Order: sequence, then structure tokens, then C-alpha cells
Amino acid sequence: MIGYSKDCAAQCRIKGQTFIQDGFENIPPSDIRGGYDEYDVLHATAHLLHQCRSCKQDHFENCVINIIRSCFEVIEYGDEQEYEGDVLSYMMKIRERWPEKAAIIA
Repeated sequence: MIGYSKDCAAQCRIKGQTFIQDGFENIPPSDIRGGYDEYDVLHATAHLLHQCRSCKQDHFENCVINIIRSCFEVIEYGDEQEYEGDVLSYMMKIRERWPEKAAIIA
């Protein structure tokens, strides 16, 4: 997961783009998770959410921020969580399911 995230970020830097074509669809399966520090993953998620532009209706699944956040979600929750381009709505949904994790992210 982390390797895939790093590859996506590197591709974006090299190409000068903010998205990866088919990047979201190619996120590795959840059975590759494990061995990651929960605290580090949640803090990295918080950092990514600060980078998000909260594009709402213009949200793009293949945005590199969305791809990397989704990889962290697979590590932490077992699968990608619904994200509609709004950090506040996302955090409210996370808080409903995992209040202790939401507190760390916030």
C-alpha cells in the first residue's frame, strides 16, 4: 500500500499532474494490509486531509490525494471509505464508525 502510494506521488511529480489515470481502480487489494503503525497511518491521513482542496462536486477519484488517502483507508479500515470531496462530511462519517480513530485524525 505504501509503495503504491509512493509510486503514485512520484508519477505525479514527474508528470506535473495531480491525478493518476486509473489509479483508484488499481489500488492493491485489502489482503495486503498489516504491519503498519496505526498512529502513523492516522496522522498521515490527517496530513492528506489538510492537502485536500474539498472540491465537492468536482471530486475526482483518480486525484493523487484521493488515491493515497484510499490506500491509507485500506490499511486502517480494511477498505476504501466513501469520499465525496468534502473533508468535514468525511470526518463526520469516520467519527460515526470509529470515534477513537477520528479523534486522532482531527
